[in-house]
Amino acid sequence: MARDIRDLDGLNPRVQDVVLNTPGARELLVGLADYSDLPAGPRRIAIGCAGGRHRASGLTELLARELRARGRQVDVEHLHVHLPRVLKAAVTSTGASA
Repeated sequence: MARDIRDLDGLNPRVQDVVLNTPGARELLVGLADYSDLPAGPRRIAIGCAGGRHRASGLTELLARELRARGRQVDVEHLHVHLPRVLKAAVTSTGASA
């Protein structure tokens, strides 16, 4: 995760931009959106990651935006975006954050 967005969450456009530019993310979003358009497609889609603050919430927001652009009604529920991030910055032997 880019250091400048560590303390942000996936609701922030900067985090969403990093998530969207992750290799494979665009293809995943299109695939999920196309899948949801199928007649027997899912009524719910759940996305998770280790902490839920960056990738999962960012990808969820991006998918919701895409589905809304396709005319779908979307309700989003974030379960972990409000929690502190899982991994803390490493501390060097001098006590400074790495």
